[in-house]
Amino acid sequence: MALLVGRHIQLAMEKALELFQNVYLFQLCLMCLDSLESPLTLVYWTSVSGAAGATGSVVAQIAKIKGCNVIAIAGGEEKCGWLEDCGIDHVIDYKHCNAGKELKKIATSGIDIYFDNVGGPLLEAVLFQINLNARIVICGSISNYASEEMPVGPRNLSSLIIQRARMEGFLVLDYLHRTDEAIDDLSKWLMEGKIQHREDIQEGIENCPQTLNRLFTGQNLGKQVLKI
Repeated sequence: MALLVGRHIQLAMEKALELFQNVYLFQLCLMCLDSLESPLTLVYWTSVSGAAGATGSVVAQIAKIKGCNVIAIAGGEEKCGWLEDCGIDHVIDYKHCNAGKELKKIATSGIDIYFDNVGGPLLEAVLFQINLNARIVICGSISNYASEEMPVGPRNLSSLIIQRARMEGFLVLDYLHRTDEAIDDLSKWLMEGKIQHREDIQEGIENCPQTLNRLFTGQNLGKQVLKI
């Protein structure tokens, strides 16, 4: 039994190390909100784009753990169904609706935190709905990576001025000094079943280009892995 428990702990730590990449700033973002003098909402409305990927799915679940009302945006029934199974409050399938319009319907009191993996028109739609002192974390811009032209917008950055909001880029390298703290929290949540984690495993070194391309076509569900 001791060996079995020890193995569970080891597996939890291994998963936590995987999950650490590009997610722990979200806790720092929430800590920033603690310093607000007069937040507009008691339960923070949080939106996460690219929410079914390795980063977005964990961010959305951390937000739930931290007490946020979470809106996850992903593409396709399978991805959205999995996010619902993870306990996310609201899931928007951008492939079957206008995500910006759906955000307005759901977040009627505005958005306090936005964790962005997508950029483009979706970021612009969110900027129209941010609350006073909102926080926007820019982790990725997948909508622009494969574009042959320079991206247009967002055209409403003035929303940051009006709402005295903060938009900041995030690279995990800036937070390596908090690795131990992240592993402790993530391991605990994994052991408690508060975080679910999925891997999309492809096989064969010859499939490396196709596997990488799955990230850009949205085919992957969870962490994209290539087994050699």
